[in-house]
Amino acid sequence: AFQSCKPSSKGKIDGEWTVNLKSGSSVSVGTSTQSGVTGTTTNSETSTYNFDGSAMSIDTLLSYTDVDNNVSTSSSVMGAGIWTDTYTYNGVSTSETGAYSSEAAMTYSFVKDGTYSSTDSHTSQIVETETDPSGTDDFFQVVTTVVTTTDQVESNTTTGAWSFMGKNKSAELKANERIALTYLSTTSEITTTETIVTTVVDNSSGASTTETEVEVEVDNDEYTYTSTAVDEIWKITESKKKSLKVEFTEDYTSSSSSSYASTSGGTTITTTSTGTDNVTGTGTIEMTQD
Repeated sequence: AFQSCKPSSKGKIDGEWTVNLKSGSSVSVGTSTQSGVTGTTTNSETSTYNFDGSAMSIDTLLSYTDVDNNVSTSSSVMGAGIWTDTYTYNGVSTSETGAYSSEAAMTYSFVKDGTYSSTDSHTSQIVETETDPSGTDDFFQVVTTVVTTTDQVESNTTTGAWSFMGKNKSAELKANERIALTYLSTTSEITTTETIVTTVVDNSSGASTTETEVEVEVDNDEYTYTSTAVDEIWKITESKKKSLKVEFTEDYTSSSSSSYASTSGGTTITTTSTGTDNVTGTGTIEMTQD
């Protein structure tokens, strides 16, 4: 986190703001423990993202080490209608690709008493089609097609405190040209529905069979922040009556408590976990008021 600053209520930022553009990059390093499992896992994630006011594109590199020191990595790209992912486990890699679509929305709400909240919602769909023309014989008469559709609905809400920062002579910044955000808590809910449709067609007889499997995963996370110091700083680059442009820098540590439930074939398995993450990042935001 950044050093604390003297709070100020001067300036005009209070009210509801709609984010029209947000882009940036972040690095997260953390550890976690899971119920029923002995040991600690470690993870690191590097991501770049772009929100254009209606949709989100994300590039992510994730590294994960489990309690048995097995290492897995995932490099994924989601955007421009395409999803690709390369997954590596203990040195062995597999790659997948599919169609990608998304819808997203972001808002900030600032109150004169020095509190604020931010919300973002994101729905996405990945459709992956795999065809095995060899099927079950050597004459290519049986064709098996597997279509996997992954629908994800995500919502996040953060609450905290805000204030204008004082001048910084060395950086040639005047008073009220920067905004300090201190996070209090974040709640996150992600629901993922995976639908797998397997169709087998016998080209000689014309007969076909279709089988559908559905798995639903619900991940609820609650984050608290370990310091009352400033977690994010906005440098105002353009301020008009109903619009605001900023460059932001974030540096914070969070503690999480998570509940994860997976339902398949009428059976639900629930696990819980706790963790700690250190996050740094930079980016830009453009937003407007009605």
